[in-house]
Amino acid sequence: MKHYLLVLVACLLAAFAQAQNPNTKWGKPSQTEWSLQAWGEAPDAEAVVLNRTMNVTYQISRQFAAFSDVNTELSIANLEHLGTTNDDSNILVTYENKLRVKILKDSGAGYANIDIIYLNDEKDSKIYDEIEHLKVAVFSQNEKGKVKRTFVNNSTFTTDRLDAHYKVLHVRVPDVKQGDIIEYQYEVTSARAAFLYDCSFQEEIPVLYAKCDMDIPGFLQFDMKVPIHPFIKSKVSASVIHPESVMGDMQAPKSYPSNHYEIEGHDILPKGLDLQRNDPNVEPAKVSTAPVKDMKMAATIKGQAVQMLAPLPEGKSHIMINPK
Repeated sequence: MKHYLLVLVACLLAAFAQAQNPNTKWGKPSQTEWSLQAWGEAPDAEAVVLNRTMNVTYQISRQFAAFSDVNTELSIANLEHLGTTNDDSNILVTYENKLRVKILKDSGAGYANIDIIYLNDEKDSKIYDEIEHLKVAVFSQNEKGKVKRTFVNNSTFTTDRLDAHYKVLHVRVPDVKQGDIIEYQYEVTSARAAFLYDCSFQEEIPVLYAKCDMDIPGFLQFDMKVPIHPFIKSKVSASVIHPESVMGDMQAPKSYPSNHYEIEGHDILPKGLDLQRNDPNVEPAKVSTAPVKDMKMAATIKGQAVQMLAPLPEGKSHIMINPK
């Protein structure tokens, strides 16, 4: 019993340290992460999300800037199609996604697999997003503490059509065992400035830390529906975006005002367990699901709603861990 309590305390301390000081050095798992063997509030969890981030940035060309004035109604004509097409927008949105998962039990090896859902319209070849710079690495540690890193061959990944609007990239990671840490890094590039993928903060396994960071031009107003949850916080501040590339002697603004959003979550219980945390006296069998809804975003331009493309199918998110 004494040994069990010592292990439990060590796991709790490791989880607490991870939540308070998440490891942001990608490519190098921390000693705290290697020490984590279980998570106190969900001791039966087969795996855990150590860290996940999505950074959203806008690139505005000087060509676009030269022919638009965000202070006049002219910008409406230039921006009205930004949610529905890749043509002539001269604005690119880049999503930099990073995810680190640890397998706590051999039975949780499936949590090393993810699906990445992205836009690719079946009827209009001009409407698509691109996945770039995808890297998947498995970190293993032997009994002597030596760490081995193995990259997964991207040629083993497969792509299917999810529906008429979306495709899905199946990322499968073989030969994963208890104690392994898996890192995924990739970017999604989109020319649809008025459409943003939703951010997810809750999974079937615990999420120790998650952050969504977005720098959005001021002429795009997004209705940010941030999950109401005691461990998810958000803030917004003023920033600027500088147009890129030089287009001869065209006159263009030196910068656009922007809104910088930061949404952070920590210690998010697996789906269905949140009510148990709110009332520890409730028997687990009587705990109903209390999902943390994904952060939803809908855009307007100068007060006009943007016609959005089809949303992701019900129950789907941009990144799905351990897809069924």
